[in-house]
Amino acid sequence: PLREEAEQQRRSAERLRLLVHGLERENQELRRQFAFNDPGSFYSPLPDLRRIREREDRIFSVPLNPPLGIDLNLESQLERFEAISRHSSLQPFPRTQRAGLRYYFENPFYSYGDALFLFCLIMELKPRKIVEIGAGFSSCVILDTNELFFHNRIDCTFIEPHLERLEKRLKEGDGERSHFIAEPIQEVDSSTFNRLEAGDFLFVDSSHVAKAGSDVNRILFEILPRLREGVLVHFHDIFFPFQYPKEWIYEGRAWNEAYLLRAFLQFNTDFEIFLWNQFLALTQRSHLERLMPLALKNPGGGLWLRRTRSSRPGRSPDTHQAAGARQGEIRLGCLSTPGPDDSSCPSRGPDPVFPELPDASEWDLAATPNSRPGRHESADAASGRSRARDGSGTQRKNTSLTVSEKAGSEEYAKSIRQEIEFFKECDVHALPAIFHYWTHRYLVPKFQRFGFSNIHEFYTDRLARLCVEQGQVRIASLGAGLAEIEIELAERLVSLGHTGFTIECIELSQELLRRGHARAEERGVARFLRFEASDLNRWRPEGLYDAIIANHSLHHVVELEHLFARIRKVLGRSGLFLVSDMIGRNGHMRWPETLSVVHRFWRRLPRSHRFNRLLNRHEELYENWDCSRSGFEGVRAQDILPLLLEIFHFDLFIAFGGIMDIFIDRAFGPNFDSKKEWDRSFIDDLNAVQEDLLAEGRIKPTQMVAAISLNPVENPRFLENLSPRQAVRPPEARLPASAETQRSPRPKTSTQGAF
Repeated sequence: PLREEAEQQRRSAERLRLLVHGLERENQELRRQFAFNDPGSFYSPLPDLRRIREREDRIFSVPLNPPLGIDLNLESQLERFEAISRHSSLQPFPRTQRAGLRYYFENPFYSYGDALFLFCLIMELKPRKIVEIGAGFSSCVILDTNELFFHNRIDCTFIEPHLERLEKRLKEGDGERSHFIAEPIQEVDSSTFNRLEAGDFLFVDSSHVAKAGSDVNRILFEILPRLREGVLVHFHDIFFPFQYPKEWIYEGRAWNEAYLLRAFLQFNTDFEIFLWNQFLALTQRSHLERLMPLALKNPGGGLWLRRTRSSRPGRSPDTHQAAGARQGEIRLGCLSTPGPDDSSCPSRGPDPVFPELPDASEWDLAATPNSRPGRHESADAASGRSRARDGSGTQRKNTSLTVSEKAGSEEYAKSIRQEIEFFKECDVHALPAIFHYWTHRYLVPKFQRFGFSNIHEFYTDRLARLCVEQGQVRIASLGAGLAEIEIELAERLVSLGHTGFTIECIELSQELLRRGHARAEERGVARFLRFEASDLNRWRPEGLYDAIIANHSLHHVVELEHLFARIRKVLGRSGLFLVSDMIGRNGHMRWPETLSVVHRFWRRLPRSHRFNRLLNRHEELYENWDCSRSGFEGVRAQDILPLLLEIFHFDLFIAFGGIMDIFIDRAFGPNFDSKKEWDRSFIDDLNAVQEDLLAEGRIKPTQMVAAISLNPVENPRFLENLSPRQAVRPPEARLPASAETQRSPRPKTSTQGAF
């Protein structure tokens, strides 16, 4: 027994000797790796926990003031939170794991507040693409939302070298519907991120560590600088004031991403803080209690940034997605929606940042910004392309590419796809409350002079007369979309006792036609409607029509000459051509004399009213954007009226708009509260100036409602004696300097009540 005990002790001693030897070698290796400094030393990136505890109160206290050099955008954050919170009632996620859903709240990685903000932002902004760096439970939120609310139309890419956690949550078919890249971000090609456009998401939940060759370095130094304007970027586990919880520090998480982000955002004008859920929960708790109380169970740490401008050399400023391309258009539709509440106070006085603009007479109209060859007059002048002269003496240009030339091009195909995709989801009749305030107060009384109160009555009255006169009436509606106007028109005609009519809905998108037909079936008028998929640039109808309607569709057409020639050919001699459309500058831009007035009024707006709801950005000074750059929006708007004058005769012509459109449309209109005196007074003053300038011929209108005929009209009717020829704005013209450039707006004088 003694020998056995001695042998055991010998073996134990040998094991201890080997263990000590191993530890000594490991210590030597560590000393070799950290030859310059020891972990926790003055030069080490790892914190010295002893010194951290000594200064704990100072390091982890929440400051009363925001971090120096960083704009937290609190007012804008609260506005955006108000906007997205309405979607929280739709969230489908359970507390614990449940069949049919990938995500559940009670998980240790991505819980209540983070998930709710992500869900609501997707619902509000409807991104076309989402790229996620670092996949897991946040990916489950994205996949569930995409499946349940977007029919998997969002293009999702997940980059994660260790997909095991996510794979357990995936459903059958997820691998085909989405892209999964099982590689470190350092190995992923930049094209994955360069394809993100305005409104798309880059979701980052990485290692949180900046070091030589790390994923954080690649993201901040190579990916973010290349992002397009308008892309949203999410960073996870970022806590105000860019400090990690002390419990995390003490348990050994030596993360430093938050500190690098703080430095990145200081004095950074290319990125803005868009939303920060933990910051709002910390400083604006009452808002979350009122609008999204579930988020307070665990506010999370999601910091959302947005690229506000891009300085990539050689890059076109054309970064706006299709939603932004529609910001210049207002459609006449239903006349009632509530407006958002905005309690901010307007600022008064001159703007010290932007100098006074010159009078309209000082503008060089041949050198206007954002023009594009083939679509704007200055491009024609530069290229020397021939011009045709219309009957009014207005020079007009020929487009650089005809439809037949463009049809085989990628540009045309891309524009067609953008057009179809945008209008799948866009509700073009959902206009802000301030639009309805202005319409009821100022536009409806103009319409009533001619016997109707809205666009539905305008169409119904004239078509009802045709039904009485002819019994059987064939009608074509160009660019019918979801056929909402056409369905209501059919209902109105049936209610008047007319059943001998047919409305043919001509529309580019098969999807919209399908949905329109389903709605017509639901409303019981499908037998009066026909649905035809056709590109208006190539429309070749057969037979004659008694009436043709173009409701905000002509400004999407490139080949206006072709379309108008076809209409003239198929419209009966006593037929009606009824139009409501845009007739301002191409791309819904403002002419210089109008833009100068817009800018002057813009400076009087409070900051909250300068936020573009379509492009999700602040515009310190209104940007005169060419909407036709990303589709067909307003592609030849300024040619519509001159071409109509060449071919047709006007029985009724009501022209309006010019300045007002900018302030009451879907982009900036939601910033106004029609219940507030200042907001209404601003619109009243603006309308008074617009009416004066239109009457004096110093600006030209941007919209029209018209009844048109093939035959000469003996006594045509015009609003305020403004004829179609007088409403044409020749591209080369130098209009008289706007009186508004010489004076402040007059006080509100109108006493006309709302309709």
